[in-house]
Amino acid sequence: MCGIVGFSKDYILQNYENLDSKLNDYWNKLSHRGEDSYGILTIYTENNKIKFHSLKSLSKEELLKDFKQKVLDKVDKENVLLMLCHNRKASIGDVSLELAHPVVSENSIIIHNGTKKAVVELFSAYESDTQAFNELIEKFNKLNDKKLLKQLLSNAGVIFHFDLENLKIIFHKSNRSLYYNEVGILSSEPVFTGEWYAIKKIGLKQLKLNKENIINLFSKLKKEDKKFYYIKQCRICDRFFYTENKRKQECEKCHKNFNYYNYYNKIYKI
Repeated sequence: MCGIVGFSKDYILQNYENLDSKLNDYWNKLSHRGEDSYGILTIYTENNKIKFHSLKSLSKEELLKDFKQKVLDKVDKENVLLMLCHNRKASIGDVSLELAHPVVSENSIIIHNGTKKAVVELFSAYESDTQAFNELIEKFNKLNDKKLLKQLLSNAGVIFHFDLENLKIIFHKSNRSLYYNEVGILSSEPVFTGEWYAIKKIGLKQLKLNKENIINLFSKLKKEDKKFYYIKQCRICDRFFYTENKRKQECEKCHKNFNYYNYYNKIYKI
């Protein structure tokens, strides 16, 4: 289990100066999803060409420092199209910088949350399932074999793959959670209060790798119909909990044992 956080262009424009502290807050909330390594993929334009900038480290603090110096202080925010960030829990493969996400090869880049041991067992040349996915997706794209690609990605979790040679964006979502809110944040969990949409399961979504599709990538993902998720802080135990009820103020555990008379008596001193 790993964590994915994404920032849309609109969110980046509004929060660029303190984006490193925003990301730090997110990673702190998602620390239970992995602290083995961290990575940031920044997609931006330079001289009308799409560029990919990958940063990764085994230390969150070092990475955020590099992120500020090498991206926020150097890249004009108007040119940034999208950011995808990852915190890894090493379920397959060692804890190493090479296996930290994004995993980058000569012609492709991948960010992945999921575990599929069968892929590593079948293709033993790779150290992790993510490495295997990164190169195999590129090879299957050349063959233009969607059926084979769907079989490969079955129950693979969440995958964002950028094929720089065949100019394709591949998105897959199966047995891992992913949420999006109207502020322009994508996340493995809705870790802050507000309305969140659950992203629907999709075996395979292919888009052309161009500026427009990168900017609108999150909005192109299909959301669950009429489902709104809120994260709230329980007024009894102070823990955070998920709910579809906007008015709910207690987590399930506290709600079962909640005594309204004692609570309001304490507040209003009846």
